Parts: sequence; structure tokens; C-alpha cells
Amino acid sequence: MSVAVALAAGRLAADELTAVLRLRCRQMERRVRRARRSGWDINALAQMREELGALVQGLHALGLGAAVDTVMRLADALAQPLEQQQRPDAVLGARLSALIEALLEQLPAGANGDASRALVLLPHPPRAESLPLGFWRRWVADAGEPHLVAPEPGRARRTTTRASRYDPDDRTTLDADPNGNGTLIMSTLRLYLLTDDGRTGQDLADELRARSFEVDVLTAVDELVELAGALPADVVLVDRPHAAAVETIGEAMKPIRARANQLVRMALITDSDDVMARLAARRAGMDAVIVKPHGGADVANRLRDLFASGEPSYRVLIVEDDRAQALFAEGVLRNAGMETRIVLDALDVLPTLDAFAPDLILMDVHMPVANGIELTALIREREAFVHTPIVFLTGEQDEEVRFNALDAGGDDFLSKPIRPKHLIASVQGRIRRYRDVQQIRERDTGAASVDAGIVERGRMMARIDQLITEGRSRGGVVFLEMQTIAKLRERLGLGQFERLHVEALDLLKPLAGERLVCRFADGGFLVLDASLDADELLMLGVQLREALAAHAFQLGEQRVQTPAVAGVAPLVPEFTDAGALLNAVEKTAHAARKRSDQIDLYRPLAAEEAQRQTALIEDMRAAMAGGRLSLLYQPIVAVAGGEDSRYQTLLRLDTSAGKRMTATEVIPAAERSGFIVEIDRWVLREALARIAQVRAKGGSMMLFVTQSPYTLAHGGQADWLRNELRATGVPGASLVIELRLGDADVHTGTLREFCSAMVADGVQFCLSQFEPGPEVDSLLEQLPLSLIKLAAKYSTGALASAVRDELKVIIDRAHRRSLEVIGHGVEDPQAAATLWMSGVDFVQGNLVQQAANALDFDFNQAIL
Repeated sequence: MSVAVALAAGRLAADELTAVLRLRCRQMERRVRRARRSGWDINALAQMREELGALVQGLHALGLGAAVDTVMRLADALAQPLEQQQRPDAVLGARLSALIEALLEQLPAGANGDASRALVLLPHPPRAESLPLGFWRRWVADAGEPHLVAPEPGRARRTTTRASRYDPDDRTTLDADPNGNGTLIMSTLRLYLLTDDGRTGQDLADELRARSFEVDVLTAVDELVELAGALPADVVLVDRPHAAAVETIGEAMKPIRARANQLVRMALITDSDDVMARLAARRAGMDAVIVKPHGGADVANRLRDLFASGEPSYRVLIVEDDRAQALFAEGVLRNAGMETRIVLDALDVLPTLDAFAPDLILMDVHMPVANGIELTALIREREAFVHTPIVFLTGEQDEEVRFNALDAGGDDFLSKPIRPKHLIASVQGRIRRYRDVQQIRERDTGAASVDAGIVERGRMMARIDQLITEGRSRGGVVFLEMQTIAKLRERLGLGQFERLHVEALDLLKPLAGERLVCRFADGGFLVLDASLDADELLMLGVQLREALAAHAFQLGEQRVQTPAVAGVAPLVPEFTDAGALLNAVEKTAHAARKRSDQIDLYRPLAAEEAQRQTALIEDMRAAMAGGRLSLLYQPIVAVAGGEDSRYQTLLRLDTSAGKRMTATEVIPAAERSGFIVEIDRWVLREALARIAQVRAKGGSMMLFVTQSPYTLAHGGQADWLRNELRATGVPGASLVIELRLGDADVHTGTLREFCSAMVADGVQFCLSQFEPGPEVDSLLEQLPLSLIKLAAKYSTGALASAVRDELKVIIDRAHRRSLEVIGHGVEDPQAAATLWMSGVDFVQGNLVQQAANALDFDFNQAIL
């Protein structure tokens, strides 16, 4: 909800309004100062311009004409770079700071006029379209009525649905979209985000704004208290930088929440999921604790859960033959907002169950005709009420009677007489847990059976796993990918980038028909079919890809059209789980980039090859259990010298037939079968154990470990690795995870998510097989890399002049990005000399030392 609508919905004293406006100006001043120091963001600039409208409206209400003129000059200054789509230069930045400083001086220090005077501002209709640059000038005194711009025909359903549901007196509306997947359509919610000045906090704010939240970014607790006291928000979100002070924040917000004329919810984002952290959040009055969220979308979804005001009232069936006792319980529970039904005759209980469908049954023990224990046994015989909580409210103290009641299916006893507060807390707690369990059951059932609509990735994976388990001979998946997604992310900014995905899902859903659709990483979408054969699945993929590539997305004032590729993979016996299928279809889509039609069909292995790979996987399992898997270590030497120990780990498999196989020979089969997670985790455990051994002897060592993107995408892999680091006592900086360029190009979104999660633990990342390509610069921007390892073609001895020049450019660009460069596969002195003269930082290869079991290379004496 904007400030304008908030003021129109209630009354705000002049001194309170002045405090709000002053704080807004201070926030804007800090944002400009930060942008002048660390760089401008064109999307943040547009957001700042849009916020001027609420500022002008408040200044008009206070009668501050000079301040309004200053804001108009500020709007003109902001319009210049927005119209030209250029970042402000130093001169314009200084002018913006000066205008904001002048605006602060024009605001009164305290109340303006009579502090008791209330200001009532006329509301303006909610707007669904992007606002023109001169929009805020309509708030000046001589402005005419707003001109309503009709939404585009293709987007009418989305915009008009939001607008028609808007009601200033109803701050929050949650309605299921009848044409969607059950997601909630919400009116804009005011959110105060308490974070730091960093880019992460600003990105989170942008993503939340894209999801129907009006966000004010605050960096200090006193700012939060001042603003919330003058204008309460719908929700206060405390970000990680302030998590340690959560109890102090909760205590400061307690009186504000108590006197607010609306419900102010609070949530905490944290990386700690231990008991003490949750206790601190509970003491602070937090309504939700969001642990390690996966971006702003995850945070927004959790916050929406807080506003599930559409949840029906708790329903309690009171079975009691004493009318006075029944009316007492009914009065207490009704006053707490619950819906109740009284049954005085035991014979009426079963018919009432079907009609009322209670969340909880409050049962007396001693009744004529049938007692409470007998009724409980009868209720439990009915499948629909097997899990419905039954709580006995009785004065019975006989332990035998109580045991019989619990044995019949009762859940708990409450003793008469009971205090109202105790009764309410007991009933609410039971019903809350009951509904949570019911939701989990319904979600799990839906995940295993639903075959149509837009779903989350987890539900898609569950359904694929079920189809594979059932041994389906028909059906499969279509993977669609926008090819220029990395450039779009930089061009659009996070807010519009997220809107692009929403619009793409809206486009694909009707085309997919009665099939599941989900977003799969950035720019990627999955469509699951359970009935088509391979050729029919390919035709579906062609139609979906052409529609996605031909569609022009209108995002605000920008029109976006992007090429798309598609991979199609039928359900075949070689796929043992969803991960193996998705890994295959992503690689198929990547291969489709080289085809003129931009789509390719996954072709299963021939029967003989499939049998050979199955035997290899079984041999790998036996080797892991029997000690026939091993690691070799090859030193990575610094060109400038040094005593730091660095080794590359190399996997070897000794087969049951006596043959030694390299990782290149076994990893593809492991990835196809889904066994790669176990292999990669075994390698990591072995590597961490060797590092721990060296550290126990007083030394230090860094190991480079190659990992499959399939493993890094596995659920909980970051937490698993974090736990292994803690268990072994190995610092994250001792581990470098190596990612192959080809894999990173295909799985960019998945890898970025994992890498971002582990950077805070000190783990480093290296991109191997590196060479120039169309998407390489984007990869370097998106992944938090520390090193790159050159492709083998740069270490082949005598290089052509063009290749040598290319090598120097690669190394120079890497160093500008603060990336260290490793020359890989160095076999002869000429190759080493070329790499050295080109400026590499490290070399690795048989020229230095062949891979071996021992870690005995003398780095002090190594001279290139």
C-alpha cells in the first residue's frame, strides 16, 4: 500500500507525517550517497523517481509549497538519465545530493501547525501500468484528474484482477486465482526491511517489490522504530546483518505493535537453525523465522504465508450434556474468534460431524445413552475423522478411566474447572498442529498425483520420481531455455527479471494444456507429460519452443524477445530418478544450440551399451565398499614460487577385472544413472580427511576437487558439505571445488545457487577447461570464482601466433577480475615457457610431477 492510500485510509497527525517525510528524505539521501560511492543502478533510480509521488502528496498536505518545488526539480534531474537510459555522472550525482539536502532543510523540525489537526487526503485509483516520467507532476495544486491508461489486451486479466480486488479499507486480500495454480493474489503490502547498505539487501528489496511488497529499506534500529511508530507496516523483515540483535529489536517494537490499529507481523532471516536462535526469535515476538532462503522468491512466499487471513476460523465441536458447561466453553472459544457447535445429545454427534467438519472435538466423559469414551471409539472408525483431535474436558480423576479414554482414541485431557486462557491456548495449539499436518498430507498427495498446472520445482521432481518408479513407457519432459538470460538479468535488474519468468509461465501454461509446468533455474522451464511417445513429445517441444522464442514480453517500458532452445527426453529405463532425467535433458538442450531448429531429442543408449554401463555402476558400488576407489594427487605449482601446498585430486577405479579406469571413463555413466552423488561425496570425504591429516601434523594444504553439477544441485548438498567441514575441522579455504566450463554453461543457475551458499564458508571455486565463448563473460559475472584453469589446447607446446595472443588476452582479463590462472596439462618445457611468458599464476601437469598417491612434493624447491 502506498503512503497516499495509507493516509486516505486513516488519519495521520501533522507531526507524525513530518517525521515520516523526514525519514524518507534521509533514506533517499543515503541511497544517493551510496550510489555515488559504489555505482548507480538504473532500476534503483527508477524506483527512487516513483517514490517521489508519495513525498509530494505528503508535502502538499502540510502546505509546504517550496518543498514541493524542490521535489519537482529533483524529479526533473532523475528524469534525464532515465529517458536516456544512462547512469548519472558525477555532476548529476552532486546535484541530486544538493537537492535532497535542500529538501531536508525545508522540512519543519517538529509539527507544522496544530499537531492535533488530522490530514485527510483523497485516494487515487491503484495503477497497474508503468508510470511515465512526468507522472508525479499531477500531484501539484493545478493538476487535473488522473488519466487512466488502459492495460494492454494481452495482459488485461492480470492487471484488472489486481485492480478490481483492491480496497483501501482492506489492507490485505488473499484470493486464489481461478485460472492459476492456487497462488495468492495480494494487494500491495508495506514492508520495512531492516538490512545493511550492501548490494545483497538492495537485491532482496528489489525482488520483494516485484512480488507485491512496497519496501522501505532501513539500516538502523532507531530508524525502524521512528518510522514504524509514525506509520506502521504490514510486516517488518529483519535481515541477517541484524539477526544478532533480534531480541533488542523485538523489545523496541513491542509497544509499537501494541498500540498500532493494525496487525504488524515480524519475520527474521537467518543462517542459524539452532535452538538458541529460534528461542531468541520467539522471545522477540517474531511471527516467522526464514532459514537460509533461496532468494527473494522464497522470502516472499514465506511472508505470504503470514498473511493467510483467508484461512477459515477454527471449528470446535463441543459434546457436553450439561448445557451450562457447554455454554461456558462456547462463550470462551467464540470470544477467541472460533466457530463452535454444541451437541447435548450423544446420539446427535455422528450426524453433526459430517455437517460441521470440526477441527477439534471437545468431549465430556460421562453422558447418558453413550459416554465420551464410546463416542470416541465410534468417531475413530470413520476414516474422515481418524486424525481429528479429541480432547476430553472433564472433572474425572480416575486414572483407569483416563487410560481407557486415551486408548479409545482420545488425544488429551483438560481438567474442570479450567481457566479461559488455558482452554483457548490448548484448543488453538491442537488445531494449529492438526491443520499443519493436514496441509502436509494434502501437499504430499498432490505432489504424487497432480498432472496439470504450474507447480514448484519440488513437486515436479516428486511427480517425475513417481512416474519413473511406476515404470512408465510413455511420457517425458521438455526443457526450455532462454538463451540470452544472463544478459537479460543484467539489463532488466532483478525486479523485471522475475516478472519475465512469471510472464513466461503464464505464456506456457495454456500451451502445455493438462501437463505440469515449472520454472527450473534462471531462464529455464520444465514441462512434464505422462502419456506421449517420443515423437509426439518432440512435436510438443517444437511448439513450446517456437511460442517462447516468438513472444515479445512487455516489461514496463521495455519490450523483450529472446531466442530459446529446447531439449526433449522421454522416460526410458536407464533413468533411475528425476535427477538423472533432468541432467540428461539439460545436456540435450545445450547440444540443441548447434542445431538449426534449436531443439534436440535425447536418444537412449543401445541395449548393449546400457547393459555395459549398468555393469560398470554395479562394479563402482562394489569398489566403493571394497576399497577399490582411490584418489591420486598432482601438485599445482605457483610460477612465482612459494611454500603453499596445492594438489589436484584425480579419481581412479580399479575394476573387478583388474583394469584401472580414470574419472573421464566412469563419471558419464555415474551421471546417467544418478550414482554420481555418492561418488562425488566419497571424493569430498576422502579429500577432507587428507587435509585434516596434514593439518593435524601442523601443515596446511589446498585441494582442488572436481564435482558434477548434478551433485551440487542435489537437495541439501550445501548443508551436507558444511557439516563435513565442521566435522573434520577443515576450513573452507582449504577446499577448491572445480567446475567444468561445459557444465557451468548448461547449469549456470543451479551452480550459482550452490556457490553463493558456500562462499560464506570460505570455499573457493575454479572454472576448468576455460576458453573464450559467447557465454563466458556472463559466467564470470554470475559465479563467485577465484581461479580459472585453461583448456588443454593452450598447453600443447608450440602455439600459433593467434592462439598465443588469445591466451594473453584471457589471462589479462582474468587478472582484471582478480582471478588467478592455472596452466593445465603441461607436458613439455616449451609449453611451460609459453604459459609463463603469457602471465599464468600456476602450472599443473606431468612436467611438474605425475599424479601419485603421496603428498610429498617439495613446493619450496619447485622452480619453473
